[in-house]
Amino acid sequence: MNSTISLDSINCTLNPADSVWVGFSSILTMIMSPAVGFVYAGLVSPGAIGSMLGFCFSIFSLITILWVIIGYSLVYGNSLGGFIGDMTYAGLAHLTDFKSKCIGQFGINKCVEYHHYWESCGIPEILVMFFQAKFAAITPVLLLGSISERMILHYNLIFLTIWTLCIYCPIAHWVWNESGFLAGLGVKDFAGGLVVHQTSGYGALVTSIFLGKRKTYGKCPEVSNFPTVILGTTLLWFGWFGFNGGSSFSMNKIGVIAIVNTNISASAALLIWIIIDYLVYKRITALGLAMGVISGLIAITPCAGYVDPRFSILIGAVAAGLCWIGISVRKRFHLYDDLDVFTCHGICGTWGTICVGLFASKEINPLIANNGLFLALGIPDENKYLIVYQIIACFVVIFYTLFVTYFILLVMKFFCKFTATKDEEVQYDHINFFDEFRNKKINVEVIR
Repeated sequence: MNSTISLDSINCTLNPADSVWVGFSSILTMIMSPAVGFVYAGLVSPGAIGSMLGFCFSIFSLITILWVIIGYSLVYGNSLGGFIGDMTYAGLAHLTDFKSKCIGQFGINKCVEYHHYWESCGIPEILVMFFQAKFAAITPVLLLGSISERMILHYNLIFLTIWTLCIYCPIAHWVWNESGFLAGLGVKDFAGGLVVHQTSGYGALVTSIFLGKRKTYGKCPEVSNFPTVILGTTLLWFGWFGFNGGSSFSMNKIGVIAIVNTNISASAALLIWIIIDYLVYKRITALGLAMGVISGLIAITPCAGYVDPRFSILIGAVAAGLCWIGISVRKRFHLYDDLDVFTCHGICGTWGTICVGLFASKEINPLIANNGLFLALGIPDENKYLIVYQIIACFVVIFYTLFVTYFILLVMKFFCKFTATKDEEVQYDHINFFDEFRNKKINVEVIR
């Protein structure tokens, strides 16, 4: 997979400005996990608000440790057949010397052309690990919306651990490791349309169907706490600048384009959602505003560093329309994904991934080999197959996520009872833990 430009002239010495940028972006991205918790907390029943926030922190911490021990190595280690990494970086091995991957493998002034720019930039690879840990953590946090008020805590943690190892890590390796088979095909995913949003979205579709409806389904208002939804959405928008901007791994043109596209797409989606809601319902809701922003943020993620900002308006606008239709269908047929994880992340993540194949530009990002179809049509002899690669990647990721998620749930159901019965409570805020412990009547895990 050769780049269209030579990287021989790049100085691979560590760059303090780039390190500050990626470090700050990591902090912004970390904020997104509790931000998702605030959004979900406003959509569950009032008694589960605290437990939902507690779930997010628990999952974030769990996956962080899992990433350090084995996850990073499975994704970015030396590829085993293009499907998974080896144990090269297990337990942070070979990462504490504070060298970039380029420096460590090829010497201080030799960057080979086919390597991704993050491997040739001036930041230590351990900082790449730190940044990517936030991606690995937020993906199961997103999936949590399909588990809310259904699964007992300790089984929730077991399920998401297995899910991360069996779904997130392999797919991230296929797409983001230069030797992954989808990367070798030419698939592009700037900040996680395939790896984060499609995996969580389609995983949520299977999980919500498998676990069935929440106990409070249809008994509580659609939104139990508007301020937490708006607070969570605001923090998500803020954190998304680090999520997308930091994925350039350098304070350069691509990083600037990524954060500009992120802001434009979210704004366009918000305005389109307002227009649709007003035309159909003659009213504008706070939930609609939040869903509009989130749909635009998700859609721009896979193409934030590849497309001209003018295209980001179209990308966000279409994402809002697709998400609005998806939520309407879900409500009409009373489907159980009532926190709309699949509707937002699955649908909009797929749309954004396809947009890479339509609108990607070598002028915007010279480190990609091919223009998207829309731009390639006007150039004779230009390779026009990027759109094909992106669609193939969508099918591969969707099929794998659906099948493996179902298989994990099926096996867990065979070995243990991981959902609450009608006599058990899945709201943890008002339980007197010590009284229950003394009486030996504990049926659920407690989060304080």
